[in-house]
Amino acid sequence: MRISIYGAIILTIGSGLVILAAALREKCKAFFDVLRDIGIALVVAVVVTAVFELYARTQETVEAATAIYDINMSTALTGRVWNEVKTQLLNKHLLRQKAEMRIRVERSPQLLPDQILINVEFTYDLVNVSDPSADIDASKGITLRHNLAYNAIPQMNIPRFEFLVIDESPDSADNKTLSSGELKNATQAGYQEFTVHLKKGQQAHVRTGRVELANVPGSWTNFMNEYTEGLRVYLAGDSTIDAVVTVRPRPPSDPLSKTGNSLTLPFVILPGQAVQMRFFNKP
Repeated sequence: MRISIYGAIILTIGSGLVILAAALREKCKAFFDVLRDIGIALVVAVVVTAVFELYARTQETVEAATAIYDINMSTALTGRVWNEVKTQLLNKHLLRQKAEMRIRVERSPQLLPDQILINVEFTYDLVNVSDPSADIDASKGITLRHNLAYNAIPQMNIPRFEFLVIDESPDSADNKTLSSGELKNATQAGYQEFTVHLKKGQQAHVRTGRVELANVPGSWTNFMNEYTEGLRVYLAGDSTIDAVVTVRPRPPSDPLSKTGNSLTLPFVILPGQAVQMRFFNKP
């Protein structure tokens, strides 16, 4: 550290004055108070300066490493692509935790033999994990979005949203449950959009339900727009239908933990990745 020599000298002087003051305590009360206070002030000054210097050095190291990393990634991906990656991935400040996706599949006489209804209940705790210095104005809220799939049977009102409940805190005025009219408007638009007000470290519990259409054999895909940690998927309903769960794009060798009719994805799903279920008829 740049102040190590001078700091050591001042620390030695300060410590010496404190020791000298202790020795003069009984002989000269007036000098004891003065020497003690000066000695303590010198010691505290060195400690505060050392802490500040350490913090400044750490910040300089982090900034230098970040700049070098930016240069290397810009060289590898081009500056434009790297800036997009930072915008869409690295600058995300929300994390979904304790996420559960409960899926119930059903056949219906109103559908073709190779079509099924998918009832999806998706719940999670949404946590603001932003840096306290990040440019996020919690008073303006954070806008979130859930989208419906495109497969549709208008006469059956499929796909459609069934409910949306947001609990920010037991006494928060921002707690919200969408009305039937709001759900109808969201269904017609094809997405739900809502706002939460979360400061650093705060969280809200989100619960949403919808009904969608899929084919057997076929697949259903749900894209994630926030970081999602430890998603657990439950499958229930028609016993003649089975499903394979994958995350795309992601290596097929990634471990999945299956217990009965539930499956745990013990890794973080990134924004833009998708949970895909491939349905097939059991033999």
